[in-house]
Amino acid sequence: MQRGLLGKFWDITKLGRLSYDPRSSVTFLLATDTRIILSSFFW
Repeated sequence: MQRGLLGKFWDITKLGRLSYDPRSSVTFLLATDTRIILSSFFW
């Protein structure tokens, strides 16, 4: 289940990266950091 949630979360961050709004870029970077942290806990 955690893998599935991270997968959905990753899809959302990818969509954020595709838009060129600077705020989305910041959100993407923060989300990537969060994803790495979550991954270290789950794996």
